[in-house]
Amino acid sequence: MNRLSIPILMILLCMLLPSAAQQAYFADGFHGGIYGHYPVNTYTQFLVDQLREHPSWCIGLEIEPETWDTVKVRTPEAYRQFKAMVEESGRVEYTNPSYAQSYLYPVSGESIIRQFQYGMRKLHSHFPSMTFTTYATEEPCFTSCLPQILAQLGFRYAVLKCPDTCWGGYTEAFGGEIVNWIGPDGTSLPTVPRYECEALQPGSVWQTIAWKNSSEYIEACRQAGIKHPVGMCYQDAGWTFGPWLRKDSTSKYILWTDYIENIADRSKATDYRMTQEGVRVALVWGSQVMQRIGQQVRHAENMLLDAERIGAARYVLTGVRPDQEAIDEAWRTLMLAQHHDSWIVPYNRLNSHGTWADNIALWTDATCHKAGRIIGASLPMSGGRTFYFNTTGKSRREVVTATDDSGQLVDVLVDAPPFGIIEAIPSAGKKMKNFSTVKTKNDKSIVENNQYRLIFDLAHGGILTSLYDKRVKREMVDRSSPYGFGELRGYFPRVSRFCSSRESRAEVDVVKSTPYVTSICISGKVAGVVFSQTYTLKYDDPLIDVDLIVDWKENVRVGNHFQRSRRNRTVAFYNTKYNLNVMFPAAIDDARLWKNAPFDVCESRLDSTFFDRL
Repeated sequence: MNRLSIPILMILLCMLLPSAAQQAYFADGFHGGIYGHYPVNTYTQFLVDQLREHPSWCIGLEIEPETWDTVKVRTPEAYRQFKAMVEESGRVEYTNPSYAQSYLYPVSGESIIRQFQYGMRKLHSHFPSMTFTTYATEEPCFTSCLPQILAQLGFRYAVLKCPDTCWGGYTEAFGGEIVNWIGPDGTSLPTVPRYECEALQPGSVWQTIAWKNSSEYIEACRQAGIKHPVGMCYQDAGWTFGPWLRKDSTSKYILWTDYIENIADRSKATDYRMTQEGVRVALVWGSQVMQRIGQQVRHAENMLLDAERIGAARYVLTGVRPDQEAIDEAWRTLMLAQHHDSWIVPYNRLNSHGTWADNIALWTDATCHKAGRIIGASLPMSGGRTFYFNTTGKSRREVVTATDDSGQLVDVLVDAPPFGIIEAIPSAGKKMKNFSTVKTKNDKSIVENNQYRLIFDLAHGGILTSLYDKRVKREMVDRSSPYGFGELRGYFPRVSRFCSSRESRAEVDVVKSTPYVTSICISGKVAGVVFSQTYTLKYDDPLIDVDLIVDWKENVRVGNHFQRSRRNRTVAFYNTKYNLNVMFPAAIDDARLWKNAPFDVCESRLDSTFFDRL
C-alpha cells in the first residue's frame, strides 16, 4: 500500500463519520422545592451521595430558595454537607434563584425584579459565597425583557432551552450554538438558544429532541454546523435516577457557565431580538381558572406597589417609615401566588388548604390585606374627609366618589398632580351642564355623554350598532362585520352549533345618570343562559368600562370537542374561537396589533392567534 494511502484513508473516514469526532455536552440539574416537590427528609442527602459517587457529574439548580430553611431544620447534617459542596466543589451552579420559579410572561416587571431580589437574598442567607452567572430553567420562565434585568442583577449569560416541559410552553427555534439575546433596551447577553434545528420530539407534546442527547439530535446539530451541541434536562426534585444520561453515553456533563465561557463558539453568534411572541405559551388548563388567577395576582401586584409608593410619600412628608417587615411578607405571599405551579396545575391539591388555586386566593388576600393596612396608615383621614393619591408620574383628571355633608356618596371631578395627594371636596366640585342622557325608543337605546354616543340594538341582544367618538368625529363600529359589537358568541356542544346573544331580545336598565357618570345595564340571553353587560361612561374619560356577568345555573360546556386519532390530535381548549367570546369588530383601517409586556411593547407578527395543536 502506498505510504499516502493510510492518511488519505483516515481523512476519508473522518469525512464519512464526522459525528464521531464531535463532542456532545449535557446540562443536568434539578428543579423543584418545598412548595413544588422536594422530599425534605431524604433528598439533600441523595444529592450529596450522587455527587460523591459520580465525580464527573455536575448539576445546575433551580430549587425554591425557601426550601433550604426547612432542610436546615429537618436534615442538618445533609444540609451541612450539601452547603460545602455548593460553595467548594465547583460542580454545582444555581441557575434560577427566583423566589418561586415563576413564569415571567404573565406577571408585572416589578414582580420579576422582586422574584430575583428576594430569592437571591434568601439563598445568600444559606450560601453566602454563591454567585449567579447564567440563567437557565426547567420550565419556560422567560420574558422578552430578561436581558436587561438579568444584566443589572449581575448575570452574564442565559439559556433559552426547556426541552422537557413544552406542555407549559417553549421558546421559538432560532439560531445555532450561541446567540446574542438583545432586550428591548439594547442590553445583550450571550445565550444558548433553542437551536433552529432543535425540533419537537415526534409523538410527544412536552419535549424537544434535546432532552437526552439522542443520536438524531446530535446529527441534526452536525448538519446545522453546530460544533459543540448541548442538550439539557433539569430533573424534578424527587426523581432518583442520579445522572440523567445512561453510563454508555458519550456526552460530557457541564455547567452552563463553563459551557458558554470555555466551550461554545461565540465568534459567529447572531443577534436575537426575542419579542413576547417568542415564548410559545401552552398552559393546559381552561380559561376560567386562568382568568381568575390572573385577576387576583394583578390586583395584588397593583395594590402592593401602590402601598409602597404611598408609604414612601408618607416617609418623605412625615419621617415615618413604612412597616418593612409587613412589606416583605406581602411580597412573599404574592411571589408564592406567582409560582409556576399556580399557572400550570392550579387544580392540583397543594396542602390542607386545598388546591393551588385555593392557595392563590389565600396568598393574594394576605398581600392585599397588608397593602391595605399600609395605605390606610399613610393617607390622611379625619372628619369624613376623602383623599386620593395619584401613584403615577402623570397628572390625572378623573371622576371619584366622596362623602358630602349629609353622609351620601357623590361624584366629584378632581385634578390630581403627579405622585400627589388630592382631597375630594363635594362642595368644590365643578357645577356643570349634564351632558349625560339615556333615551330608549323603538328597540334602540341611546347613551350619550360629552365624549361618546352609543346606540344599542335591543332587538338583537343589545349589541352596539354605533359607537361614535365626538372628539375625533369617528365611528368606531365596523358595520360590515358579520359579528356584532358586544355580541356574546360561542360553540355549545349540547346543541352542536354556535350560539349568539343576537338571537334573543335584550332589556335595558339605567343604573346611573349624573353630570359625571352614565351607566346602563343590558340584560339578555345566549343559548338560554342569562347575562348582563354594564356599560359605564365618565365625564372627560376616554375609557368605557364594561362589566360582564354570566348567570350560570349549571355547568354548561362551551367549546369545541376533542378530536383524536393516531394521526391527528387536536386540543380543544387552545382554540379560543369556540369559547364564549365577546366580539368587538372595530372600524380600524390598516390595523396593527401591539402587545404590552413587562418593560416591553411589541408589534404582533402573527397572522392568527388561534391554534389547536402544540
